[in-house]
Amino acid sequence: MNRLSRFAAVGLIALMVGAQAADTPPEPPMHGKHPHRADGALGHGPLQMLNRHKAELKLSAAQEKQWQAAEAASQAASQARRDAHAKLRESLAAEREKEVLDLAKIDQLIEQQREQAQAQQRAAHEQWLAVYASLSQEQKRLASQHIKQGMARMDKRMAHKHRHHDGPPPGAPMH
Repeated sequence: MNRLSRFAAVGLIALMVGAQAADTPPEPPMHGKHPHRADGALGHGPLQMLNRHKAELKLSAAQEKQWQAAEAASQAASQARRDAHAKLRESLAAEREKEVLDLAKIDQLIEQQREQAQAQQRAAHEQWLAVYASLSQEQKRLASQHIKQGMARMDKRMAHKHRHHDGPPPGAPMH
């Protein structure tokens, strides 16, 4: 690799490190049980969308216990992710203070944070799948109906976002 290419590669990595730290917004205010959500819904998975329709599901005592465990796991994963991200920001800031960046260490810090967050999120996800598995067919039908409605709302928001930020989707007629 010639000197200019190496310089460009190192510069690009340094920019990515700076962007990683700068891209991190301050923690959002909490509304209810989940950041960004005034309705208190947890996370972003399909079953978490059901929080506002939970009463309609008429959960049994055992199902309620599983639901609460899944909520607790989601909250713990979210809090752990926020804590790990704050620690990562501190570590990245310390690395940026050094005269010579240790890009391998920076990469390792970012990867560790990502792997930990994924493992905790996966554990919460498994708990939500257990909740769904415990539902009766009628409860699953009702849950599916609400999940589909939530997905349709998400699709509509994404289409609106793309229309206003990215222009029309490929193949769409131009006005």
